[in-house]
Amino acid sequence: MACLTNEVLDGVIAAIANEFDPVPVYDEQVEQGMPEPSFAVRSIHPRQALFLNRRYKRVELIEVVYFPPNGEGRKRNTNEVLEKLFSILEIIQAGDDTIRGTDMDAHIDDENHVGVFTVNYKYFVDSDDESEKPAITELDLKGVTLK
Repeated sequence: MACLTNEVLDGVIAAIANEFDPVPVYDEQVEQGMPEPSFAVRSIHPRQALFLNRRYKRVELIEVVYFPPNGEGRKRNTNEVLEKLFSILEIIQAGDDTIRGTDMDAHIDDENHVGVFTVNYKYFVDSDDESEKPAITELDLKGVTLK
Protein backbone atom coordinates (compact mmCIF):
# COMPACT_ATOMS: atom_id res chain seq x y z
CA MET A 1 0.00 0.00 0.00
CA ALA A 2 1.40 3.39 -0.97
CA CYS A 3 2.00 6.07 1.63
CA LEU A 4 -0.42 8.61 0.22
CA THR A 5 -0.71 10.83 3.29
CA ASN A 6 2.55 12.53 2.32
CA GLU A 7 1.33 12.95 -1.27
CA VAL A 8 -1.83 14.69 -0.03
CA LEU A 9 0.23 16.93 2.27
CA ASP A 10 2.60 17.74 -0.62
CA GLY A 11 -0.40 18.65 -2.80
CA VAL A 12 -1.83 20.97 -0.16
CA ILE A 13 1.56 22.59 0.44
CA ALA A 14 2.12 23.08 -3.31
CA ALA A 15 -1.31 24.71 -3.75
CA ILE A 16 -0.71 27.09 -0.83
CA ALA A 17 2.86 27.91 -1.89
CA ASN A 18 1.70 28.61 -5.45
CA GLU A 19 -0.99 31.05 -4.29
CA PHE A 20 0.83 32.77 -1.41
CA ASP A 21 4.47 32.86 -2.59
CA PRO A 22 6.80 33.90 -0.83
CA VAL A 23 4.99 33.12 2.46
CA PRO A 24 6.66 30.01 3.97
CA VAL A 25 4.66 26.78 4.37
CA TYR A 26 5.83 24.27 7.00
CA ASP A 27 4.92 20.63 7.52
CA GLU A 28 7.25 20.17 10.48
CA GLN A 29 7.08 21.95 13.82
CA VAL A 30 9.33 25.00 14.09
CA GLU A 31 11.05 25.15 17.48
CA GLN A 32 11.48 28.93 17.83
CA GLY A 33 7.89 29.81 16.94
CA MET A 34 6.39 30.46 13.56
CA PRO A 35 7.49 33.47 11.54
CA GLU A 36 4.64 35.76 10.56
CA PRO A 37 3.08 35.45 8.08
CA SER A 38 3.40 31.68 7.51
CA PHE A 39 1.41 28.46 7.21
CA ALA A 40 1.65 25.13 9.03
CA VAL A 41 0.09 22.05 7.40
CA ARG A 42 -0.49 18.65 9.00
CA SER A 43 -2.58 15.53 8.72
CA ILE A 44 -4.56 15.30 11.95
CA HIS A 45 -6.85 12.33 11.52
CA PRO A 46 -6.31 9.88 8.65
CA ARG A 47 -8.92 7.10 8.51
CA GLN A 48 -9.13 4.00 6.41
CA ALA A 49 -11.91 1.44 5.98
CA LEU A 50 -12.11 -1.71 3.93
CA PHE A 51 -14.23 -1.01 0.87
CA LEU A 52 -14.10 -4.18 -1.23
CA ASN A 53 -11.66 -7.09 -1.27
CA ARG A 54 -8.23 -5.41 -1.09
CA ARG A 55 -9.48 -1.91 -1.81
CA TYR A 56 -9.66 0.66 0.97
CA LYS A 57 -11.41 4.01 1.28
CA ARG A 58 -9.14 6.54 2.95
CA VAL A 59 -10.08 9.93 4.37
CA GLU A 60 -7.36 12.44 5.25
CA LEU A 61 -8.32 15.31 7.55
CA ILE A 62 -5.81 18.07 6.82
CA GLU A 63 -5.37 21.12 9.03
CA VAL A 64 -3.86 24.36 7.75
CA VAL A 65 -2.95 27.00 10.33
CA TYR A 66 -2.27 30.54 9.13
CA PHE A 67 -0.08 32.80 11.27
CA PRO A 68 -0.91 36.36 10.12
CA PRO A 69 1.52 39.28 10.33
CA ASN A 70 1.32 41.39 13.48
CA GLY A 71 -0.24 44.79 13.28
CA GLU A 72 -3.43 46.51 12.34
CA GLY A 73 -5.85 44.59 10.17
CA ARG A 74 -4.69 41.18 11.41
CA LYS A 75 -8.19 39.65 11.53
CA ARG A 76 -9.12 41.15 8.19
CA ASN A 77 -5.99 39.66 6.63
CA THR A 78 -6.74 36.27 8.21
CA ASN A 79 -10.31 36.33 6.85
CA GLU A 80 -9.03 37.06 3.33
CA VAL A 81 -6.53 34.19 3.49
CA LEU A 82 -9.10 31.72 4.86
CA GLU A 83 -11.50 32.72 2.08
CA LYS A 84 -8.85 31.97 -0.58
CA LEU A 85 -8.11 28.57 0.97
CA PHE A 86 -11.66 27.43 0.19
CA SER A 87 -11.03 27.78 -3.53
CA ILE A 88 -7.35 26.78 -3.83
CA LEU A 89 -7.74 23.61 -1.72
CA GLU A 90 -10.94 22.41 -3.38
CA ILE A 91 -8.97 20.42 -5.98
CA ILE A 92 -5.32 19.45 -5.48
CA GLN A 93 -2.77 17.23 -7.18
CA ALA A 94 -1.71 14.33 -4.92
CA GLY A 95 0.97 12.31 -6.68
CA ASP A 96 -0.50 11.29 -10.04
CA ASP A 97 -4.10 11.84 -8.90
CA THR A 98 -6.31 14.88 -8.72
CA ILE A 99 -8.52 14.83 -5.62
CA ARG A 100 -11.31 17.05 -4.33
CA GLY A 101 -11.51 18.50 -0.84
CA THR A 102 -14.78 18.20 1.06
CA ASP A 103 -16.21 19.23 4.43
CA MET A 104 -14.13 22.41 4.56
CA ASP A 105 -14.21 24.50 7.73
CA ALA A 106 -12.47 27.74 8.72
CA HIS A 107 -12.34 29.81 11.87
CA ILE A 108 -10.14 32.31 13.67
CA ASP A 109 -8.70 31.10 16.95
CA ASP A 110 -8.95 34.31 19.00
CA GLU A 111 -6.83 32.90 21.83
CA ASN A 112 -3.79 32.23 19.60
CA HIS A 113 -4.62 34.88 16.95
CA VAL A 114 -4.35 32.44 14.04
CA GLY A 115 -6.62 31.20 11.25
CA VAL A 116 -7.46 27.47 11.25
CA PHE A 117 -8.71 25.72 8.10
CA THR A 118 -9.61 22.03 7.83
CA VAL A 119 -10.46 19.94 4.77
CA ASN A 120 -11.11 16.24 4.07
CA TYR A 121 -9.66 14.43 1.07
CA LYS A 122 -11.28 11.08 0.22
CA TYR A 123 -9.71 8.54 -2.12
CA PHE A 124 -9.23 4.82 -2.68
CA VAL A 125 -6.05 2.79 -2.17
CA ASP A 126 -5.35 -0.80 -3.15
CA SER A 127 -3.30 -3.21 -1.07
CA ASP A 128 -0.37 -4.80 -2.89
CA ASP A 129 0.35 -7.15 0.02
CA GLU A 130 0.03 -10.76 -1.17
CA SER A 131 -0.66 -11.93 2.40
CA GLU A 132 -3.90 -9.93 2.31
CA LYS A 133 -5.40 -11.99 -0.50
CA PRO A 134 -8.89 -13.17 0.42
CA ALA A 135 -9.13 -16.68 1.89
CA ILE A 136 -12.09 -17.53 -0.37
CA THR A 137 -11.00 -17.61 -4.01
CA GLU A 138 -13.85 -19.68 -5.39
CA LEU A 139 -17.36 -20.54 -4.36
CA ASP A 140 -19.45 -23.58 -5.33
CA LEU A 141 -23.09 -22.59 -5.45
CA LYS A 142 -25.64 -25.24 -6.51
CA GLY A 143 -23.24 -26.94 -8.91
CA VAL A 144 -21.83 -23.71 -10.37
CA THR A 145 -18.29 -22.74 -9.40
CA LEU A 146 -17.67 -18.99 -9.13
CA LYS A 147 -14.07 -17.83 -9.18
